[in-house]
Amino acid sequence: MQETIEQLFFITKKDSPAYVNNKQELYLDEILTDVIKQITPFSSNKSIGIEVTNIIPVTIYANETLIKIAINNIIRNAILYSQASSKILIDLKQQDGYYLLKIQDSGIGIAKEDLVLIFERFYRVDKVRSRKESGTGLGLSIVKTIVNIHNYSIEIKSELGEGTTVLIKIPY
Repeated sequence: MQETIEQLFFITKKDSPAYVNNKQELYLDEILTDVIKQITPFSSNKSIGIEVTNIIPVTIYANETLIKIAINNIIRNAILYSQASSKILIDLKQQDGYYLLKIQDSGIGIAKEDLVLIFERFYRVDKVRSRKESGTGLGLSIVKTIVNIHNYSIEIKSELGEGTTVLIKIPY
């Protein structure tokens, strides 16, 4: 319930100057480390490992709170929709004028017809499981909003039964 209230609060305040203008120089690799530490108890409940590879030191100009919320939501979804004892892979590299943050799971995946809708508020791909896991359908909508506030881009690749890969492109 607390998470739902926080998500709804964010949606109502997303355009406020406190969010949009409160940007500073940050180290993305340190933010990733903080979020992973924070979410590890949640992943441990399902015996899901989080494997970080190829993380380069990266300085970005962003709102720290928002970036942490976005990364947390993506990793939390990966955990929710992955089988116990699986792994989530996180990779950060420099590529063609931007940094590429990749978060990949081997979970249930997303059907092609759902991929175009996943950033819509309250949309849930697996409505039965989402209710059981107490999903709100707001997480990816919030991620998309945060990505847009920062002028980043996001892409999700997925196939049913094959898992999901989230790619965030951060210009430098």
